[in-house]
Amino acid sequence: SILFITACQKNDPPPTEGDDRLTNPYCNDPLAVNYNWGFPGKPDNSVCFYPVDTFMGTWIFLDSIFNQDSTFHSFVSRTLIFEDNHDSTHAQLAMHGWCDDEVIYIRADKNRRAIIDTLSEKYKGQIVCHQQDSISGKFNLNTFKVDTMKVDIKISNPSGIYFHQGWAIKQH
Repeated sequence: SILFITACQKNDPPPTEGDDRLTNPYCNDPLAVNYNWGFPGKPDNSVCFYPVDTFMGTWIFLDSIFNQDSTFHSFVSRTLIFEDNHDSTHAQLAMHGWCDDEVIYIRADKNRRAIIDTLSEKYKGQIVCHQQDSISGKFNLNTFKVDTMKVDIKISNPSGIYFHQGWAIKQH
């Protein structure tokens, strides 16, 4: 009896630079709103966007002002400008347009919400307009309307508390 032994020669494909199927760029910065969106793929932080990015720009705020007892006080249209304050977390904004040339600092989060930073130990929020006025409040972009923001602000001063509520529309 004769025994034949044959061997197969293995022909591997040429090596590649990683998996060719994983070329989709994704954000790999945990501070970004879109962290890991599109993973797996190729890390590319140029596709990242941050909490400040959704708020930046010029907004027209249709401001309904109410007294402390919830009675209507007045209506004002305000132009608010949100700018990146260039902090390392990509979350702090500077808001202009509330009073004269004053800047109000705001902190945004990944959930499209922002609050007015507290900078004073004596008052919640910030001193604004006059030395006796403090401002606190929040901004919410989760309105199901593109470029529309819900605004709720409280101004406190010795004469009372005023609530500023309404919608802001982003200008293009």
